[in-house]
Amino acid sequence: MQHKVFKKWLNRPLTVIRCFLKTLLDLIYPPVCHLCHQQLVENEEIICSNCWQNLPRIPLDTSLKSSQTGKSIFFQQTLSIWKFEESLPDVIHLFKYKGYTKLALELGRSMAFACHRNQEYQAADLLLPVPLHSARLRERGYNQSLLLCQRIGELTGFQVADNILVRIKNTPTQTRLNAQQRAQNVDQAFRVVSPDQVKGKIIILVDDVLTTGATLNACAFELLKAGAKSVLVLTACHA
Repeated sequence: MQHKVFKKWLNRPLTVIRCFLKTLLDLIYPPVCHLCHQQLVENEEIICSNCWQNLPRIPLDTSLKSSQTGKSIFFQQTLSIWKFEESLPDVIHLFKYKGYTKLALELGRSMAFACHRNQEYQAADLLLPVPLHSARLRERGYNQSLLLCQRIGELTGFQVADNILVRIKNTPTQTRLNAQQRAQNVDQAFRVVSPDQVKGKIIILVDDVLTTGATLNACAFELLKAGAKSVLVLTACHA
């Protein structure tokens, strides 16, 4: 009898087994918030509700500017939800580099709500993620911008297209570069492979953080060159 029960348990889907093991680990080591280290309660994951609420938000009617001095700006408008300060760098680091992909659910939910509140963004036709180079995608395992797009699309009904804009140069990280160096680093790094899918369309270009805007500007330039009507930028944070 015990053998049959054990065999039946082994035949369950892998997801069920993982769920059981996670529940067992949670009993032994109760999960805590990665920001305040307080124990998480039911329906909370990774970050507690209180920490989410206390993150530094940007008023939704704020129009943010790029810091690309002396450069043409090819995106029409930007919309960001949080300031990239206080605990936000930790949140983005967890999401972008540590595999906490479920953070896209809450990040994307707030971004979707912002779209609902903005007439220009409501009129958009497509959501496009800032693409990763194939080598970087293999290394990381996922594109955080695409995860945000998928969540936003799920909540807004916008079509998500992740195969239109591609990254053709595996550029070094922008982290330690100034505004001029960032612009040079991503110059001609992107290409639109399906111009017919963007022609005459209003595009929402999605990324995790807007810093100088160099990467987003390079993407917007290629989209406009391919015939897009306009490009709007939507990011979780603005540095």
